[in-house]
Amino acid sequence: MQATSYRSHLRAEAYQDRFLLYFETERDRPGVLFRIAAVLFANDWNIEQASIHTSGSLIRDEFLLSGQRSGQSLSQLVLEQMRAELETLLSDDLSVIDYLTIKNRDLPTGSFTSGGVEWVQVPGPGIALTGRDKPGLLTVVAAVFHVVDLNILEAKISSRESGEVRNIFYFDPADVRTRDSNFCLRLVHLLQRI
Repeated sequence: MQATSYRSHLRAEAYQDRFLLYFETERDRPGVLFRIAAVLFANDWNIEQASIHTSGSLIRDEFLLSGQRSGQSLSQLVLEQMRAELETLLSDDLSVIDYLTIKNRDLPTGSFTSGGVEWVQVPGPGIALTGRDKPGLLTVVAAVFHVVDLNILEAKISSRESGEVRNIFYFDPADVRTRDSNFCLRLVHLLQRI
């Protein structure tokens, strides 16, 4: 079976001492956020804020990034490398776990407590996460949503200087599982284990 080609667009602009990264593609599929977060984590970028939007098959995401290394820059060469890595992951030529192993990156654990995961219904079904931020945390959270096959329509990601993160993810309201209290409880328990 031949992998499907996947074309995305990445662009960045300097913003104070950080960078705004814009991601766009016309082909939504399960696990896009999981793969984007993995590429950013593997390339030593911290996601300070993010705004995730899906409309039909169109994805338009914005990320406010800071480098984990002093003087780190989002040059055109770095953007092109990250785009190529992302497209490899999106085309299923390489699993995220294999990719992170090659990049020698371990995912974090121990960020959310029982009070840090809350199911929300407004403006649609979703989940709010509050906890201690760590590099790679969004990769792990997005992996949980990918494994249970939840389509994220919108997300607001916010990290504070205090080290606390507040993330809200809204799911497709057509997914009947989001109205099933047992499914919602299982999802909350999975996220509390992170």
